[in-house]
Amino acid sequence: MPIGTAPRRDAPATRDDLTRLLRGVCAAVLAVDRADVTDAALLAEDLEADSLDTAEIAGVLRSHGVPITAREAAAARTFADLVALAHARAAGGA
Repeated sequence: MPIGTAPRRDAPATRDDLTRLLRGVCAAVLAVDRADVTDAALLAEDLEADSLDTAEIAGVLRSHGVPITAREAAAARTFADLVALAHARAAGGA
């Protein structure tokens, strides 16, 4: 394994597990409180996510076995949109 490469993990088993993971990732990457990462939270407007943030979120998700691209993550408007997208991708959907 190349230096700096984390081992790939399996995707979270349930939608709730994925939501918890994604809420923690968003809170950490965006430096906000987990309580602020609600389903209705607008990623750019409320949580102040930019393209670099969404790329980092996508990278963390990929390391957890969720095949999502930075472009897909950036297209999500709300946290709920991001969860739905990540859930669909983890389940093998396009």
